[in-house]
Formats: sequence, structure tokens, C-alpha cells
Amino acid sequence: TEGSAEELTEPVYERIASRLRELIFSQEIVLGDSLPSLRTVAAKLSVSVDTVRRAYFILIDEGIVESKIGSGFKASLSRRRCGSEQS
Repeated sequence: TEGSAEELTEPVYERIASRLRELIFSQEIVLGDSLPSLRTVAAKLSVSVDTVRRAYFILIDEGIVESKIGSGFKASLSRRRCGSEQS
């Protein structure tokens, strides 16, 4: 079987967050790009929308995704991620 034992025990939402993180940092998803909708990802991966939502909110907490009502989710390195930018 493929994948390490750690990957097999890691929750699905963590694996989704990890993959999106990789795509953002490798610039396959460019900063400012919209992420797929929760329902699109859920359908593609055959998981619940809540599972995908949890993954997206992990990335929001890390400061690499932002959410705006009506605009969805976007790849973004916030100040939280970039460190303090004091003048």
C-alpha cells in the first residue's frame, strides 16, 4: 500500500490541509488564487463538506488562506504567517 503509517493515521482534514499547504508553497496555487469551493473538494474526495471546511479553517488559522463572505477562500500569506511587520 502507498503512504506512510503516519499518513494513514492522520485525520482526513489534516491530509487535505497538508496537500493544500504544499500546493500553495510550491506555487501551484498562486497567492490570490481562489481555492475550490468546499462542495467541489468534498465531492472530488468523497468526504463531507464539514471535513473540507475544517481543513480550510486550519489554513486560515495558519494565515495561508483567507475567507471573505461572498468571495470564498483565497491563498494568502497574512501577517500572522509572515511574522510581525512593525514599522
